Amino acid sequence: RRAKKFTLGLMAGTSLFHGDADKKQLGWDIAPFVKYSISQTFALRAEYNFATLRGQRDYQAPTLFKDNIQFESKVNDWSLQAHVTLGNISFLRPLRKTQMYVFAGIGQTSFKSTSTFIDQRLFLGDVYLTSYFGNGTPNPNIGKKVEEQFQAKHLSIPFGFGFKHYLSKNFDLGLEYRHTSLRSDDLDVYNTAVFANRWFDSYSYLRASFGWKFGSKNTQHYDWLSPVTGLNQS
Repeated sequence: RRAKKFTLGLMAGTSLFHGDADKKQLGWDIAPFVKYSISQTFALRAEYNFATLRGQRDYQAPTLFKDNIQFESKVNDWSLQAHVTLGNISFLRPLRKTQMYVFAGIGQTSFKSTSTFIDQRLFLGDVYLTSYFGNGTPNPNIGKKVEEQFQAKHLSIPFGFGFKHYLSKNFDLGLEYRHTSLRSDDLDVYNTAVFANRWFDSYSYLRASFGWKFGSKNTQHYDWLSPVTGLNQS
């Protein structure tokens, strides 16, 4: 009988923002997922994340753009990833009950961010987050605490690694780190044309996972069959 190839599960843990608001503050992440094991080594996984991101930054010398910024962002992202299991090919030993894997993929991140800060912009222009330089309408809120919101969708590139443990014939437990790169510098609602602001934003998840294996009456799953010893069962 063919081995099981599907895993349905849930991941949950903490999130961390990497960007201009560089004082680290933890958020949270919840992600349902489904994985299809093409072979004992390669798999495809689709996941959807519900997360929050937070950050903070103090005085912005020398730009005098936004002081004492704090932001929170509600994030939804989906992605499709290729997974490669490491260390499960051996002629000399039985398969271990703990595996390491690496993954990378492509997806989309949508976010709605809210930021509060002491406004130091001299002018307010027609373009989002303008302007510290140039002309515009004199800023009536200069020196005051204000709130801004911004939302958008962007291409995202997730990649990372994880560990998975064989709990039983039906269930696996795991621990995973995922980093996500964005082609956006607006997630923390801070963007200005200075050298210190030249990087795109990114974020990461550290989370535990719980997976239910299904897809066949066979008690074994592709992930836990060695490509060497399990050829006659695939």
